[in-house]
Amino acid sequence: MPGAVFLGCVATESLAVLAATLSAATGTAWPAHAGLVPFWLGLVLYVLALFRFDPRQVARGPGDHWIAGGALAISALAGSKLLAAAGTGTYLWNADDQDVLHRATVGLLVAALVWYAVLLAAEIARPRLRYDVRRWATVFPLG
Repeated sequence: MPGAVFLGCVATESLAVLAATLSAATGTAWPAHAGLVPFWLGLVLYVLALFRFDPRQVARGPGDHWIAGGALAISALAGSKLLAAAGTGTYLWNADDQDVLHRATVGLLVAALVWYAVLLAAEIARPRLRYDVRRWATVFPLG
């Protein structure tokens, strides 16, 4: 499948970002707790999508293959927002839970940066000079 298969992860992680932002803004714990569900679900959806993703899309895809990196990037953003929500003075989770979330977030950030390197190398090795509407996905993960 093309890179659009990762949009399920992107949508789910967006809910986690929203929940964490709402929790930090209001100082209430329940949105962050609720945001953990789409955060972990989004990671499961990413793994499922990864098994369906055609790796040849990196070299030949029209542009939507960049969503694979963007899904990792928004997952890292969701993790960082959940961690930041805990810093607002509201007790959200214990040290062990925070450590797991921190390690997962750092792992996601490293994976996103590795994906960027792979995707950039593929763009340099085989540039796509023709216009395709799916090229929007090229700048999506960088944002």
